[in-house]
Amino acid sequence: MANVSLRNIDIAYGPVTIVKSLQMEIADGEFTVLVGPSGCGKSTILRLIAGLEPHSGGDIFIDENNVSAANPADRNVAMVFQNYALYPNMTVFENISFGMKIRKIDATEIDHAVREVAKMVGLTDHLHKRPGRLSGGQRQRVALARAIVRHPKVFLFDEPLSNLDAEFRASIRLELRQLHKKLGATMIYVTHDQVEAMTMGDKIAVLAPIAVKGTHNLMQYDTPEVIYSKPTNLFVARFIGSPKMNTFEAESSGQATIRIGDQDIAVKVKRPLPSKVIVGIRPEHVVVGAHAEGPTITGRVAVTENLGHERLVFTETKIGPITQRASDQTVCPTAGDELELTLLRHRLHFFDAVTEERIEMVSDAP
Repeated sequence: MANVSLRNIDIAYGPVTIVKSLQMEIADGEFTVLVGPSGCGKSTILRLIAGLEPHSGGDIFIDENNVSAANPADRNVAMVFQNYALYPNMTVFENISFGMKIRKIDATEIDHAVREVAKMVGLTDHLHKRPGRLSGGQRQRVALARAIVRHPKVFLFDEPLSNLDAEFRASIRLELRQLHKKLGATMIYVTHDQVEAMTMGDKIAVLAPIAVKGTHNLMQYDTPEVIYSKPTNLFVARFIGSPKMNTFEAESSGQATIRIGDQDIAVKVKRPLPSKVIVGIRPEHVVVGAHAEGPTITGRVAVTENLGHERLVFTETKIGPITQRASDQTVCPTAGDELELTLLRHRLHFFDAVTEERIEMVSDAP
């Protein structure tokens, strides 16, 4: 397999800039997910790596070789598309083996390779069928098998699960992770679904449309754990997490005190605080009742959602709406109930209200 390096990449269509100053280093054998909203350039970046998209600046390296000007066929990458891109007039066997036949590989070798890959992805009993007789999940497996049989240096996935229903998406997610472990392959996966990103990626690149920052698209590039627990800016904090992070405005003394509602919270900071601060907290770090662990806010329940394994409580407060994630074992309040909510102090996140960048704290969490 191979490492992939994107160095100072710019992509523009005439006067419209799509990707700017992109720097990424993807390690050999790593499963990297590009995630972000529509228009952030994630599919464009994937197509650029494949050689299907031109760029106006920067260099692309695969396995330390500069492939910026190389033809797609010379990059030794395999791409799995959202719409499967199968030949409807060919059988599953013929679809999987098509590239090998084009390269004039021996028929015996083709037969062996196709059957081995078909066994790997659960298609052994479907090799004689045409795509029209397959389910969406089976068609996606054919597209996967066609990529695997090539033994590429890099696998590229462009939202491959978006056409599947929820049940198939969950099962194919698991199969892809198992396949990654089995192959030890370098895989780059594009999705707009942050749940897919969190559950699948060794590392996640959170991208935003260029208009968000104006200087670059890459908001944060790190492990799922770091991105969730220490989002580098407000965009990442709000985009990653379901339901999203609660955020509200607060004022600071400029030193080490932030006023939340009518309570002053002492914080340990690495530099003086700005006068206006955005405070964030994950729904699971909001607890019912007054506690010494953090500021308490009073509110009225607007609506609750029962998800079976958990309940979401949406409460209107004087600092803004707050969502709380509660275990299904707890007594769930109903719409109209008055609640006291405590925001766990050591779980609070702080962002500069002007720059929206994270304010680093000297952690005193236990």
